[in-house]
Amino acid sequence: SQSPALDQSKPLIENEKDLAKLKTPDPYSSGRFPFALDCLHIFKELTGVPSPITFCAPFSLAALLVGYEKLVMAIYERPDFVKKVLHFLTETVIAPFIQVAFKEFEDCPSADGADALASLPFLTQDMLDEFCIPYILRLKKICGRDVSVKNWWGDSYAKDLDRFWNQKLAVSPGVLEVQDPDLLKIGPERAMDFARQNDLSVIFGVDQHLLAKGSVVEVENRVKTYIRIGAKQKKLIIYLCNLNRDTPEKNIKAAVDTVRKFGRYNT
Repeated sequence: SQSPALDQSKPLIENEKDLAKLKTPDPYSSGRFPFALDCLHIFKELTGVPSPITFCAPFSLAALLVGYEKLVMAIYERPDFVKKVLHFLTETVIAPFIQVAFKEFEDCPSADGADALASLPFLTQDMLDEFCIPYILRLKKICGRDVSVKNWWGDSYAKDLDRFWNQKLAVSPGVLEVQDPDLLKIGPERAMDFARQNDLSVIFGVDQHLLAKGSVVEVENRVKTYIRIGAKQKKLIIYLCNLNRDTPEKNIKAAVDTVRKFGRYNT
């Protein structure tokens, strides 16, 4: 769902001339597309189930190709140029790959986009409305199956939290995902109130820093708190944010064991 590391001092797209030079990629042969498809096939061969299809969402991909600061400045100074870049990436790069992946794996019901670079406070909520949501909705229309983006964060920076969560729902209907540190700051109760009002499934993300540096007891207590509050909706998923190789095995085990022990709905 992410591009290779790029030299941000020499962005691929700086102006409309650069954009015009770009060739339409072939999902079966261009760049890393074949590698991504091979990984999906290997996953299914090894597990017997289709791998979730993931992709880099339009705004985050544009930020990697234009440069993040340059892209945000262009939103203010050259918004039409930014929209041309987003249109090209949506229609010519991302949608064809998703369509081919759906064709190769007809039993895969959805595609999930990574779009962390479109999170608050890097962008404003007005920017999300104009430069992010329309292009994700366009992918949904083109690809014909469930295409969603769930990983916008920065909830604690939202000037209008309900509006931000409704913006999330526009690109991921029926599911509210909130993760640490935002979840800890605003409180899981606040998220659950919104979820109950809108009959939503909930995904709570546990802090990567806590998992890497915290004690077993701290990990257990955080997970238990999120289960205790989130399970009231009976549509709860707990996920562990961005585990890295330095995360202690004992902390991962503590989180998983706590979910297995307490992750049951009261009936």
